[in-house]
This record gives sequence, structure tokens and C-alpha cells, in this order.
Amino acid sequence: MKFAATPGLRLNLGDAISDAYAVISTQEELTAYTSGHTNLNNQLNTTKAQGVYDNGKLRLTAGAGIAETDQNSPDLARNGTLVERSTTSYNLTAAYKFNEKISGSTGFDYAETSYENNPTLPFGSLRDNNSWSVPLNVFYAINPNLDASVGFRHRETKVDSVLSAGDSKDNYYNVGLRGVINPKLTASFNTGIQVRSYENNQSDTTSFAAQGRITYTVNAKSQVDFDLDTDMDIGGSGSSIKRTGGQVSYSNQLTRDWTASGFLGYRILDYVGSFNDRKDDNLVTGVNVRYSINRYASLSGRYTLQNNSSSTNNGSDIDYTANIFTLTLDFVY
Repeated sequence: MKFAATPGLRLNLGDAISDAYAVISTQEELTAYTSGHTNLNNQLNTTKAQGVYDNGKLRLTAGAGIAETDQNSPDLARNGTLVERSTTSYNLTAAYKFNEKISGSTGFDYAETSYENNPTLPFGSLRDNNSWSVPLNVFYAINPNLDASVGFRHRETKVDSVLSAGDSKDNYYNVGLRGVINPKLTASFNTGIQVRSYENNQSDTTSFAAQGRITYTVNAKSQVDFDLDTDMDIGGSGSSIKRTGGQVSYSNQLTRDWTASGFLGYRILDYVGSFNDRKDDNLVTGVNVRYSINRYASLSGRYTLQNNSSSTNNGSDIDYTANIFTLTLDFVY
């Protein structure tokens, strides 16, 4: 069982209803495991800042952050050890409203992942990586509450010291919707075709992609969210991973003080160019219950089940089941 305490600070500069405002936050997650697993105890920091300027026609957002995590994922699974990694990110987005019907957006996103401890996994050593992307979207107002979009994103990824299918470039051509479809259904998503090319002699890959969220409001106290999660990714060993799947979640405000939620996610992970022709079926499900003690404190309990079923052509499957119990006490002042 895992216990976590997360002290932190949050600073609001300006007001969200004004033309410009910023938010800066930092938190330290102190994790403790039950007897027999105390070697996994850790201290992890997350610090981020975001600023927004919006005058009605032009909206600028900028953000930066660094996050330390240590919970293993299918491409990092290793018995008895949690792989600690640090992710640094920067982003800038500019959106402009040309007229009542047409608007557009572009930006720049950068992310870098580095591994603090680098154990040799069953499929090789871990590889630091970084990527940058530039999206371009044009929106057309179907009605005052709903926009249709057509978009393009160019992304480049570099993996440190890897000789296989590491460095890559991809182009994502997509269409989407954002806004209110009907009084109960809202959406912000895009879907399309992604083409990835590699710096070595490996053949290009073309795949379906989809990102975003669709929300169905059941009633004033409960809602269902459908998260789309189909994209190309980079695994810990530096190879490309084609990720196909998503997640459905349900949340309910039981009373003024009690909130409950649950989720079920399923993804197929296809390791492109993997030496062992690996493919994973990954299932994640869980429940969370939160009690608001008062305006300054809340207590939450969370259970997560992770199950990964792997198939390879040489028998080096990465199969595991993880049961994670988390009890968190939050204080906000």
C-alpha cells in the first residue's frame, strides 16, 4: 500500500476574469509504502507556471513546468524498482478570432524526459528523449456554441544515443469539434491520420490518431467523460510506440462533502521496430472517493488496478498486475 502527502504552494497573479493573469504552483509529493516495500519511498517535485492574456480577439497562453514521477508504465516495468524520471515542458499558444465565423491558433510545444536512475530493463537501457511540435488549426463556427476545425501538426523527436528507430519526424492531419453539441454533450477533440518517418532506414508508418475529450452530463451532480488517446509515443528504450485506445470515467457529487469517481482505460501498445516484435494489451481501472473535511482540508482514497499482457516473438513478455492503494490528505490555505 502506498501513502502520499503533498505539501505545496500556489500563487495567483491577477484574476481569471481580467485580460491577463498567471498561476505559479509547486508541490512536493512524499510517498511511503507499507512494510516490505520501504525501499520505494520517495520525494517527488512538481513545479509549473502558466500565464494567459485575452482581449477578446487575441488569446495568448504560455506555460512551463517540471514534474518528477516514479510510477512504472508498461515500457518501464521492472520488479522491485520504481524508475524515476523527470519531464520538463514549455508551451506557447496564440489564438486569434478573425471574425464571427473564423478563428485560428498556432503554437510551440517542447518536452524533455530524463531518467534519474537507469536500470537495465529486460529490453535494454533507458534513453533520455526530447520532442518539439508546432500545431496549426483553423476553426469555423457551425453555431455560436460549436466550432468545427481542420488542423496540422509537425513534430520532431530525438532520442539520446540510440541506433535503432529513435529519432523521428511526424505530420498529423486532422479534423475536429469543440464546444456544445447539445445541452448534455460537449466535446473538444480532433482525429485524423499521422505519418511518421525515421532517421534510419526504417519504413515510414501511417496510423490513425485521435486526442481530446467528449463529456456527457448525466445530471447536475454526475457526468461521464470519454478521453481519446491514440497517438505515436516514445518508449523508455527509445523505440517508437503506436498507442491505440482511450478511457471512460464517471464522477458523482454524492453529497456536499462526498465525491466518488471511477474509470476504465484500455490501450494497445505496438512497439514499432522492436527487436522482439512486441505488442501489449494494457488495462487500467480504478475508483476514487474524496471527503471534504472543511474548506481547508480533504481526505481521499484511491485504488488503481493495472494489468499488462505482452506478446513477443522470443518469449520475453512483460506481463504484470499491479494493485495500488493511495490515501491522501490535502490541506489548502
